[in-house]
Amino acid sequence: MEEYMKKRVRSSARCGCLAMIQIEQKFVYGTEKWQVIKHVLEHNHDLLTSVEVRCLPAYRLISEEERRKILKYMKAGLRTSDMISLVHVEAAVELTFTHVDVKNFLLRASVVDQGCYHDATEVLKTLKDKCDRDSDFFFDFTVDEEGRLENLLWVHNKAKSAAGRFGDVVVFDTSYQLNQYQMQFGFFVGINNHGQSILTGAGLLWNEIT
Repeated sequence: MEEYMKKRVRSSARCGCLAMIQIEQKFVYGTEKWQVIKHVLEHNHDLLTSVEVRCLPAYRLISEEERRKILKYMKAGLRTSDMISLVHVEAAVELTFTHVDVKNFLLRASVVDQGCYHDATEVLKTLKDKCDRDSDFFFDFTVDEEGRLENLLWVHNKAKSAAGRFGDVVVFDTSYQLNQYQMQFGFFVGINNHGQSILTGAGLLWNEIT
């Protein structure tokens, strides 16, 4: 049993690569300019191939035309893998998105169809009203690039007080089932001086990576 309790040893992903670029803002005759003041082009590791680079988050994008096609295929009842295959054939180039990106896009599209905009507005209005009535109540939220509710966090007065007194160890648990919009419900749990679990905050998330 003890061998399973030992901490797993993981090798570091860092390789000490010194490749970098450094820029500096300067004003030349009253005009703002950005100038490269230092750069190191040599890497001490293999670089990603063109196929691998497109899987990096910064390069993954579903264009408007591709979104329209995917929605059309969804209404026709096609599987996600078949949608991607069709878009790939029509594009005749390597796609700039993955299977997961398509599933996330379809999930958000279905949320909009279910009236999430209206529900999200009502939730935020309710929390705002509660915040106006109770100055100790706190909530915050983020929206995605299209203005849709992405993450929501709220903390009431008793939870804030408990976190201040018993906040040495706090666990964020997202093991509860998804709601009708496929958002994860997560809550912050601590332990008081009696060994009892206490709630110190809660929220709704699109995914656990957020």
